[in-house]
Amino acid sequence: MANRLPKALGELLENEKIQFMSELEQFDLLQLVKQAQAKLSTAKLLFEATDRQVGIDMATLMPGHKLVSECWKMAMLYRQSKSE
Repeated sequence: MANRLPKALGELLENEKIQFMSELEQFDLLQLVKQAQAKLSTAKLLFEATDRQVGIDMATLMPGHKLVSECWKMAMLYRQSKSE
């Protein structure tokens, strides 16, 4: 499910105006999601290419965790705004 969040959120950010975000905030978040998708694809390729013998420094993972947290927060706010 976590792997689907950025893709679904990216589609949402591209296709709908999020009422509680400015256009710039929405654009910036979309760019972060796209960058994260690209980095994840690269990391998966490296992981498979090294026969799963590669490690990732925690400092490298932290921005991704922060983005996922931000995405979940935005998704909750979006669901709340749609139910009102």
